[in-house]
Amino acid sequence: MRVKRDKKEQELILRLIRREESALMEFIGRYDSLLAYIVRPIVKDERDVEECLSDIHYKIWEHIQNYSPEKGSFSTWLSTVARNTAMNKIRGKANREDVPLEEETVRVHSEKSVEQQVIRREQTEYMQRLIRNLPSRERELFYRKYYYYQSVEQIAAELGTSRRSVEGKLYRIRKKLQTGWKEAHFDEKD
Repeated sequence: MRVKRDKKEQELILRLIRREESALMEFIGRYDSLLAYIVRPIVKDERDVEECLSDIHYKIWEHIQNYSPEKGSFSTWLSTVARNTAMNKIRGKANREDVPLEEETVRVHSEKSVEQQVIRREQTEYMQRLIRNLPSRERELFYRKYYYYQSVEQIAAELGTSRRSVEGKLYRIRKKLQTGWKEAHFDEKD
């Protein structure tokens, strides 16, 4: 059964690459609930969710050739596109609403030094390694809360557990990551 689904997915991807409009409609019917599931906890406002979904459809249509099965599954790639689009949407909205034009101009011109950029990249890579080394259930919980911005209530309901249980697990995961971080002595560099 799994092979058949993969084959259908591969055919859909090829049709999208060939720019078949019917493939886009099929894609929307097949994946919109997944995309909305990822976008809603981040964007919140339903009008912005709909706009964000439209942006995601456009990005998929324009950049489907960038999908590489060697790097991960199609749904993982879609999830990343959806999350990043939603994050850009709320960042853009915050920038437009909260930041005067003069401050935005100053922010664009103030760049970090090369040394700071290298340190930040090393820290990011190290944290990604720590997260990858978590047991799969802990990693999933971490991503749901801190990458996809799902509420503790939503996570608890979907996992069939209590809010308190989810909070306790998240606390232990944060402590585990803090311990790994301290062992790397990054706090001394900051």
